Order: sequence, then structure tokens, then C-alpha cells
Amino acid sequence: MPSSFVKRTPEQSHRCQSGLTLAEIVAALGILTIAVITMVSYFATIHRAAREGKNQGIATMQARTILEKLRDSPSAFAVAKTSEGYRETHEELLLENETDPEKNEVGRKSAMVFEGEGKAVLVAGEIYSLVVIVRWTEEGRQRNVVLESRTQEPSF
Repeated sequence: MPSSFVKRTPEQSHRCQSGLTLAEIVAALGILTIAVITMVSYFATIHRAAREGKNQGIATMQARTILEKLRDSPSAFAVAKTSEGYRETHEELLLENETDPEKNEVGRKSAMVFEGEGKAVLVAGEIYSLVVIVRWTEEGRQRNVVLESRTQEPSF
């Protein structure tokens, strides 16, 4: 007799049925939701770290530029020797299509403002200590980069 005509008990026929129960579907959706939330938070962390790295790089480049200017320019060096020191501001602009304050998320043309300050202090003989600090605010936190160098007063 073919197996399709064999009479099965309820336990046997239940084991032969295939498919997922509601509990299995809910468990799978729960695991999938946790995985998706984890991935989204991971990407947000990566994005924030990349933005912070970019700003740190911009600030470091501005500090190096100010330091080189103080080493090479007698007039900038003279200003750095005063009590106020040498000051310079750099604004990092948004992309070309984001410069409209109505369209960008920041609401202004400048995405970030970096304020640089350089001071020259005589340490020994003709040797000066040059200290450059670049400050900016990122996500409500005050950040800064500090570079220090020793040099003689430039003369031309």
C-alpha cells in the first residue's frame, strides 16, 4: 500500500508538517532587530570618529601653519612676543551645495570655526619657545591642539 494511504496518528502527522510557529517568527524578528540596531549604532560611532579625526587634522594643519608663520615672519613673531600674542581664525566651510543657510543642517555657512593663538617667550639667550594653540568646539565640547617649538627670532 502506498505511504499516502497509510493512516497516521496525530503525533506522526504533526511531525510531518513543515513551517514556522509564531514564537519562532517573533524570536527571529527580535534577533534581527537587535542586529540592525547594533549595526546602526556602529555606523554612527564610525561617522562621529571620522568627523572628529577630520577636525583634529584641520586644527593640526592650522597650528603648523601658524607655527611656520611665526618662524618665518619677523612681523608675526613680533606680535607673538606681545602679551596678546598672535591670533588667527580659520573657518571650515561646508560643501558648495551646502552653503545656503536654509539647506544645511548647521544653519550657517561655516561648519566649524578654529581659533589659533601663538605666543613667543624668551627662554634662554636668543632662544624663544613658540607655543601655538588652536581651539574649536565640537558637539558642545571644547577641543584644542597644542604645538610647541624652540627657535631664534627671525631676521630679514
